[in-house]
Amino acid sequence: MIHHFLINPAAGKGTLVEALAARITRVCEARGVNYRIHKTTRPGDATAYVQNAVATTEERQRFYACGGDGTLCETINGAPLSANAEFAVIPIGTGNDFEKNFTAPESFFDIERQLDGTPTKIDLIRYNDRYAINMINIGFDCNVAKKTGEIKRSPLIPSGLAYVTGVAINFCKPFGTPMHITMADGTEINESLMLTAIANGCYCGGGFKATPRASLSDGLIDLCVIKKLSRAKFINLIGSYKKGTHLELEAAKDYISYYQTPSVTFSFEKPINICIDGEIEMTDRVEICSLPGALTFTVPQGSAMIQAAPAEEATATV
Repeated sequence: MIHHFLINPAAGKGTLVEALAARITRVCEARGVNYRIHKTTRPGDATAYVQNAVATTEERQRFYACGGDGTLCETINGAPLSANAEFAVIPIGTGNDFEKNFTAPESFFDIERQLDGTPTKIDLIRYNDRYAINMINIGFDCNVAKKTGEIKRSPLIPSGLAYVTGVAINFCKPFGTPMHITMADGTEINESLMLTAIANGCYCGGGFKATPRASLSDGLIDLCVIKKLSRAKFINLIGSYKKGTHLELEAAKDYISYYQTPSVTFSFEKPINICIDGEIEMTDRVEICSLPGALTFTVPQGSAMIQAAPAEEATATV
């Protein structure tokens, strides 16, 4: 097997990159594994690197995305359905929400545990002609992610405060994004919404548990829909949205709906920003579906996938 470590030099403002590269080299040389280290140079470079590696050999290969969720998403898009490709993540970004779906987060930084990891089949989200591994956000969450990306480039604000600062800035702007949503069973929503989270995993925004009933291996997309609400209600909701307890609030049932569905389509009056695993794209329509067990993800030794048990009151559309 060939082990490829794709390092995003900008991840986490670049503070961990050189130390990580040295640690990878030391462990891989000591164990005599066949490995490569590639530092990405531009957006799309990780995708191109994986595509080229898969095209040039039929040998089994594992690609470690060393960065945040955006780096992982870009990496898996190089060969998401390849039978000879495995994917892993070393989460040195600022959000790192995907790895929160697993136990023992410290194991993701241990190179030996990564090398000894277990290849595991997980679901993948296909949206239009591309793929996401964790979550798609539309509306308020997306606007916050866009602002957070801008804030992260500033040396004046610590990375850990970037998302909270993005929330505060967007809190002062008008709420609501007109959306037309159609689910697999024909259920439709057509109104101005605060936000929608379309998920494979549970977390976004550096630890907001937006879709607490999501599982990486149930073959379904989890969809949390929050109606346009007042700022007072938003303030009352944000703490529970962070913890993942918002679906349990009796007072929130009038403006929060939760669905589990194999596919969903969104259309908009005009092209808007949508957030794909932390990265921003623009579209006026997006067709989304779950691909059960489509991706081979390597879980580090000592870690395990967390299985969320959907509550009875979740609305399932199949």
